[in-house]
Amino acid sequence: MEIALFYDNEYCSHDCRAALIFMSVLYESVEDIEAVFPRGRERITYQGRLQVLDSGASPVRLELKFVPPHPFCCNMPESHSIRGRSVTQIYVKLTRFLRRMGFEFGR
Repeated sequence: MEIALFYDNEYCSHDCRAALIFMSVLYESVEDIEAVFPRGRERITYQGRLQVLDSGASPVRLELKFVPPHPFCCNMPESHSIRGRSVTQIYVKLTRFLRRMGFEFGR
C-alpha cells in the first residue's frame, strides 16, 4: 500500500498531518460499448476502461471515450465517467445514461 503524506499548515493553527491512502487497482479491462438508436437504426460506440479498486466508497469506475462517427440524431458527449459500488451498478448507470440520449444498450 502506498502512503503519501500531506502537510497543510495554512488552514490549521497547529501542525496538521493527514495521511492520504492511494487506492490500487485490483482489476482493469477495456470494454467496447455499442448502442443503437431504435427509430433511426444509428449505432454509436464507446470504448471504456473498467477498473475495480481495492477500497473507497465507489470502488468501481468506468471511463468512457466516444469512438467517431457522431450520429445525426443527437450530440453524444466525447467522454463520460461512471462510478459505483459494483460492476452491476455501473452497467445499470450506463444503461440509464444511454437511454437518456435515446439509445438502447447492447442491441
